[in-house]
Amino acid sequence: MRALIVAVGLLLVSCSGKRPQAGYWNDQDADQVVRTMVPSCLSYPAGQPWWHWFAAAHGGRKPVVRLYRVKNHSSEQINHEYFTAQIERALLASGRMDLVATPGELVDIEAELDDQKKNASDETVKSRGNATGADFLLGGVINTQNDLTEKKDVRAYVVTMHLIEVETRKKAWIGEQKIRKQLDRAAFGP
Repeated sequence: MRALIVAVGLLLVSCSGKRPQAGYWNDQDADQVVRTMVPSCLSYPAGQPWWHWFAAAHGGRKPVVRLYRVKNHSSEQINHEYFTAQIERALLASGRMDLVATPGELVDIEAELDDQKKNASDETVKSRGNATGADFLLGGVINTQNDLTEKKDVRAYVVTMHLIEVETRKKAWIGEQKIRKQLDRAAFGP
């Protein structure tokens, strides 16, 4: 009977589309951080956000942002590419800025330009020196802090992000999101 109750409970959870929060970082955590951090970034400071004052000072031109990968300084393996792509997608969808290639993508672009220089026709070859420079760099870090007690394992994820204006090196925004997860150690054995 107990097995039937557990099976029905798991079925209900899986059918609801919600999973129990495990003690490790997952895609739902990444999505939650993006839903919090991107609106915070786009609305700071209140009244006249950074992208608004930039456009006003530059003839209405949208700021150009280069997104650096969010570094994983946590105690576990986290797919930073998924998380970074979620942030990139949300920022681009806002329509308030233009994004340029990430540092990792630049390596591929340079290889493509080298290949075109050797192999492409004169009509289709792309030239160097026409890239759009970034006005701002957006980056961040994921850290964890574990707190162990006799019966509970509490894991705190802290995501900190910062937006830096390239020309002045001034920080235009700093955001932080914390996610706490708790595991009942007794439920998983000693």
